[in-house]
Amino acid sequence: MGEIKAVILAGGQSTRLRPITNTRPKMLVPVVNKPIIDYVVERVEQSGIKECVFTLYYKSDMLIEHLSKSLPKNMRACYVREARPLGTAGSVKNVEDLLEDVFLVVSGDILFDYDLKTVIKSHIENEREATIVLTQVEDVTGLGIANLNSEYKITSFVEKPDPLKVKSRLVNTGIYVLNKSVLSLIEKGKKTDFSMDVFPKLVKQNKLFGFPLKGFWSDIGTFKGLLKAQSEVLNGKTKIAINAPKIAEGIYVEKGAQVDDLEHLVGPALIASESRVNEGVALRSSVLGRGCEIKRNCTIIHSLLMESTTVEEESELVGIVTGVGSRITRQKRLFGPTGYADYSVV
Repeated sequence: MGEIKAVILAGGQSTRLRPITNTRPKMLVPVVNKPIIDYVVERVEQSGIKECVFTLYYKSDMLIEHLSKSLPKNMRACYVREARPLGTAGSVKNVEDLLEDVFLVVSGDILFDYDLKTVIKSHIENEREATIVLTQVEDVTGLGIANLNSEYKITSFVEKPDPLKVKSRLVNTGIYVLNKSVLSLIEKGKKTDFSMDVFPKLVKQNKLFGFPLKGFWSDIGTFKGLLKAQSEVLNGKTKIAINAPKIAEGIYVEKGAQVDDLEHLVGPALIASESRVNEGVALRSSVLGRGCEIKRNCTIIHSLLMESTTVEEESELVGIVTGVGSRITRQKRLFGPTGYADYSVV
């Protein structure tokens, strides 16, 4: 068996995060001021994998430019652009010639803190053909649901069923260990999805297995999901570290930021460099990107303000994601979860 590589699926158009994703791919949207794709690469590297194949479509140049600067020094990368969207399985089929007998597939728009070494080891030792990492969640809306038997074989797999009619709470995380033989089920050049097209076939062949893992996992597909993931990290409910000095309980402030009034901040919150938080500002479960300014007597709750956002006096934001360079005018009341495009004036 050759070296195990990771295929990172990074071509999605991210329609549910528009207008934020009108100007960037979803994988470059930040969680605690770090792009989602960087967390994915870190976890892949920690699994012992040294080479990633990135499948790209939407705004691929932006991703390549970012990754060329951010990849770990010992990580090799190959970038494959698609002329048109091929779906999750079609994208992997498209890079078949670059893969060895066993490989890892990871969605580029998820946040997780799993140790993937155990999954890869189990897949190889048990001579399985296809292994899906599963996790248990309370809300299964919009997710793929798996039922397992006592041998961890998946006996049924249904994509996005009615949440009221399912018994299992084990969901597909978008992380797979596959043998190359699985790709024979996929027609090259045809748009094909693992969950809708490939996994049901493997269930019928008794070749699909699940590997349940406990830990943090979040699908960053909506503003609600993005802000929930941010809140989990800020509240210390994951193994993901916040790379900024902690100046008070739950308050992280990067060097070069200015906070005029700690008393009202509340937290948890992350304030990036070159940002200023004026007097009377309350921040809770929120992140400010570099160069933001929050003027007096504002309340920012469960929100993400990207670089160079300004919020004028006495405004209230709850569940809001602002694009770069946005300005929220005085005494504005905004409630989400929703987002605003780069350079918006609201």
